[in-house]
Amino acid sequence: MGIDFGTSNSGVSGFINGKNQIIPDSKGNRITPSIVSFGKDKQVVIGSDARSQLLKNPKRTIHSIKRLIGRKFFSSEVQKSKALLPFEIVEDENQNPVLKIDDHTYTPQEVSALILKHMKTVAEEALKVPVKKCVITVPAYFNDAQRQTTKEACEIAGLEVIRMINEPTAAALAYGFGRSKNERVAVYDLGGGTFDISILELRGDVFEVISTAGDTFLGGDDFDDRIIDIMAEDFLKKNNVDLRKIQSALPLLRMNAEKTKRRLSYAERSDVYIPSILQKDGKTLDLHFTLSRDQLKTACMDLIQKTFTVCDEAMNSGRIKPSDLQAIIMVGGPTKMPMIQEAVEVYFGKKALCDLNPDEVVSIGASIQAQALVSDVKRKALLLDVTPLDLGVATVGGYVETIVERNSQVPVANTKVFTTIKDNQDHVDIRVFQGKNRREEESLLLGEFHLQGIRKARAGEVAIEVSFGINGDGIVDVQARDKESGAVHQISVKFAATAGQKKVTELTKRNQEHHHVKLKDDWKDAVKIVFASPLGNTAKCSYQEGLIRNFDPFSEKFRMVSEDERREEKEVTAKGLQWLMTVEDFSNVARYVHAFQEKPDAGAKAPEGSFYEFRFKNGEVLYGAASLVGENEIGFWIVPYFKEDKLPGKMFIFAQKLESSLPLRV
Repeated sequence: MGIDFGTSNSGVSGFINGKNQIIPDSKGNRITPSIVSFGKDKQVVIGSDARSQLLKNPKRTIHSIKRLIGRKFFSSEVQKSKALLPFEIVEDENQNPVLKIDDHTYTPQEVSALILKHMKTVAEEALKVPVKKCVITVPAYFNDAQRQTTKEACEIAGLEVIRMINEPTAAALAYGFGRSKNERVAVYDLGGGTFDISILELRGDVFEVISTAGDTFLGGDDFDDRIIDIMAEDFLKKNNVDLRKIQSALPLLRMNAEKTKRRLSYAERSDVYIPSILQKDGKTLDLHFTLSRDQLKTACMDLIQKTFTVCDEAMNSGRIKPSDLQAIIMVGGPTKMPMIQEAVEVYFGKKALCDLNPDEVVSIGASIQAQALVSDVKRKALLLDVTPLDLGVATVGGYVETIVERNSQVPVANTKVFTTIKDNQDHVDIRVFQGKNRREEESLLLGEFHLQGIRKARAGEVAIEVSFGINGDGIVDVQARDKESGAVHQISVKFAATAGQKKVTELTKRNQEHHHVKLKDDWKDAVKIVFASPLGNTAKCSYQEGLIRNFDPFSEKFRMVSEDERREEKEVTAKGLQWLMTVEDFSNVARYVHAFQEKPDAGAKAPEGSFYEFRFKNGEVLYGAASLVGENEIGFWIVPYFKEDKLPGKMFIFAQKLESSLPLRV
């Protein structure tokens, strides 16, 4: 199987019914929130069930764990996470961050393993066979420590990593494999917590990375933080209380910020209402706020520009101009936002490719690679990837001598000869650094090792040969040899962020002691619905999302609940609706809406019946396929046309709001 282990969400794919495709869980969710909630007696809740615990149990519910994996506690990224996240992050004896819950501490690898083990279970339930091997993806800009700890997380989860590939490379594989493409593409990969840009040359089934660059602490979470700031500042002006300093309010703000960001991917504005968010002077305060796309764009433009600074780095490194590119592939949930799509189009000078599902394409690419590695399929892809960072050793004066330059094709092995710096020196301590700067203080120390048995001589007489190897997974291996005596030390670079084999074995045993609990869901058979109502005198609509039991589109009234809270039912009258849409997963609403708004290409085949253009009285225009149009006075169903990655779902149009429905020739 192929796994995309993400900051916000994770996905698993496999080869089913003749093609590599995403594997939904038992509830039909195509992607799984990367969330773990710890209960009593070693019980854990994972994924969509754990999302509901963000409000009820914030100090015991862990999310965005990928932002911590492979980092040191003192790093600026961990310190920022410590300030923003509601659960407790403490330092262990090796200066690594661990999560403290009650009297227990959990490493990032251990929490990640619980999510990965859940993905393993999802795949096994669908494939009906045990799954022990996987291809897992990582951000292209992950360093050695982050890759090593991700691999440890897989081992703790009971998975053997047969290959670790970079996320942009996996996306390119899903885009081009089996399609005989010969073009140069850029993969713009903005995830929940990381950003990567990779430039690739596609030649049939050869996928060669020309250059890559990234930021492992830039993603959708940062956009959520900006929305939290906007809401909190508005509340502060109205009520003289800063909600960002109220621990109990943070989970509510974060959940609504994420929901608002997602809704603005398909709506012009999003209304936020959080009842009883705070008690002040004996009064209950509610949060009311409306955020528009333009407001969000203004607040986040510097984050978008930051991605283009990274793009500049990759383009310059690869000596590529935007005009040299034939396609821009968008990857990651945040790329559904129109403001990002528009900015990318301006930067590259061409329309970005939004046909592939940005939440699923990386997982599917990993599955394609997994199938090639474990089966005897005749057609296989050749991946030629690169190392994202310079690798070298410390020398005198606080400098780092580069041995392997970034954007070198992997696997790679380079050698450098060093000499002793003191008379009668009988040993050498070699410190290994990774980064893109030649100064020690601005590079990351991966580890160090000790070479003994050197002949005592004058400074400079004894030569030490140091060889760096980087395998196809991007993991570092180092060998040092005294050229005169032949003494050799070979190690895999050990950075303190990794647990080591002994600790991994211990954590694997402890992981097996946790009991994955599935929460009772009274709404598991409910239909996921999006309602659209005309917005004033514009061609736009306002939207509502919710779950409905015993759904009947011909009802006069609908009673729904929010997917997250599922408490109070809200009544929606059919009279005010323009259309409603059934979806498999709310994370894909933007793709559904986009599919209905885009006119099918010439030569497109209708998924059923014929294509129609639907014009509404408020000026909105949609396109879809239908067999029966206008035969019922209340309304009728239409289905969307997807160029790639078709999703199940359909739209019910209310006839009273329709001005015309015309057959479409394509």
